Amino acid sequence: MKKNIFVVPILSLVAGVISNLVFRVIVRIMDMIMYITTPEGQIIESGGGYNYIIFAVSVVLIILMGILLRKWDFDKITIFKSVTVLAVYIVVILVAFSIYYEATETSTPGAVLLEMRLSYPFSVYESIRSIILGINRNMMDFWIDRIAIVLFPYVLVLFGKSRKES
Repeated sequence: MKKNIFVVPILSLVAGVISNLVFRVIVRIMDMIMYITTPEGQIIESGGGYNYIIFAVSVVLIILMGILLRKWDFDKITIFKSVTVLAVYIVVILVAFSIYYEATETSTPGAVLLEMRLSYPFSVYESIRSIILGINRNMMDFWIDRIAIVLFPYVLVLFGKSRKES
């Protein structure tokens, strides 16, 4: 049976939308409790730990995607091909907006909004990458960062079945 090579981009899009919704909810909640007043009248500023919550949500979503791929009997080669479709999409989006921002030397609200919407399929991986960047500052180099965001989705290949198991 031939498997659809667009399944990983579609699952990534769904996971990206979910992680962005969770991010928005968490930011709203954190904004409401940003400043806590103690009974003594002291104002305490709460930390911005929502990045770690988004990281945890992203890890859970990626694991769920892997479990779904395994349950649907996707083999490693098919997952690799599907992730490659996503990787090509990521490269096209990154290059297109890099060229746009270099050419215009400005970012218009419309372009930023469009970039946000088009980046939903890889936003779930981007939150994990941002935590890794926070831990390892050596990865702050522009090209290493871009290569990491393109290669990270290949972790889903680990969930695939080998040809013998199929």
